[in-house]
Amino acid sequence: MSDIYEPPQRPERPDETQLNAWWTTQRTQSVDNLEAAARQIITLGSALLTALLGIMALSGETLPDYMRWSGIRWLSALAVIGLFAALSCALVVVYPFPQTVVRNDPAGNADAFEALLRRKNRWLRLAAIAFAVGMAGLLLVIVISLTLIV
Repeated sequence: MSDIYEPPQRPERPDETQLNAWWTTQRTQSVDNLEAAARQIITLGSALLTALLGIMALSGETLPDYMRWSGIRWLSALAVIGLFAALSCALVVVYPFPQTVVRNDPAGNADAFEALLRRKNRWLRLAAIAFAVGMAGLLLVIVISLTLIV
C-alpha cells in the first residue's frame, strides 16, 4: 500500500475548462502583447524625439532667451537620453534573438518560453521607465518654458 494520499479526481466543470483555456491563451499571447507595447513605445518615442530634437536643433542666435537657460538645456538632454534609452530597450524587446529549442523536450521548451518571456518583460519594463524619465524631462521643459515666457 502506498503512503502518498491522492485525492479523488473529478471531471472538470465547464467553467473550469473555460478558465483554464483563457489562462492558456493569456500565457501564449503575452509575448505578442509585450511586443505590441514595445512597438507603441518605439512609435511614441520616435515622434517625441523628432519634435524635441527639432526644437533643440535651432541655431543659438534664433533661440528665445528662455531656451538659452541652462536648466532647459539640461532637462532637454535628460529627455533626449531617456527617450533614446526607451527606444533602445524597446528594440531589444522586438528584436528576434535566436533561441535553441528541442522539439521532443517539452520541459526544455517550457523553460525556453519562460526565459523568452522574462527577457521581453525585463526589457519592456526598462523601456517604460526610460520613457517615463524622458517624458518627465520633456514635460518639465514645456512647463518651465511656458512659465519663463509669461
